[in-house]
Amino acid sequence: MTNDRQEFLKITSILMIAGGIIAGAKGFKACKVPENARKDVIWGILSAVLSIVSTVIGLIGGGEFSITSLVLNMLVPGLYVCGALKTKPNVNA
Repeated sequence: MTNDRQEFLKITSILMIAGGIIAGAKGFKACKVPENARKDVIWGILSAVLSIVSTVIGLIGGGEFSITSLVLNMLVPGLYVCGALKTKPNVNA
């Protein structure tokens, strides 16, 4: 793998981690303000998309596909979206 690809993979990995941390911080705030649940669902979906993009970039870079890795990478964003969706109906009540 060339140095350019390695740098690109490092940058995308850092962006994915940063997105996950931001989404997590927003999730903690959403517990106190359920009116923001819609935004939190969007952050969760964005985090899931970044996880998928990271997997695809890894495959393009010469890595191997692992269903276990994909499931584990989607677990946290999935739980995040699920929690935000459960908070969302409380806004309408």
